[in-house]
Amino acid sequence: MAGDGHWGGFVRWAPKLTQAAKVGAKHKPLKYVDWQCVTLGDLASQLSGIAWDGMPAVLASSNFNKSEVPQCKADKACDRKAFFESLNQGAPVYLPGTTPIFSNAAY
Repeated sequence: MAGDGHWGGFVRWAPKLTQAAKVGAKHKPLKYVDWQCVTLGDLASQLSGIAWDGMPAVLASSNFNKSEVPQCKADKACDRKAFFESLNQGAPVYLPGTTPIFSNAAY
């Protein structure tokens, strides 16, 4: 169908996530979001698998450093750099394209 090419390959539209996609998502899919598998269609239809509001999972760990606390939180705005860094910090809630889950960050 015409235009379908624009719905795939989200990393192409957000190159900041390209490096994150190479970090280890293929080998540790429960720890890292595989951004190479996330499409624009996944983001638009809530199928990206990313957390609802950034990646606060680091706060659940008893061994986190203050520097690891995401700067982007529901009650605090952040710049583009901090936003993408917060996306790269957390594990997916579900694998991309498998289960719908609401995500503010997807928009």
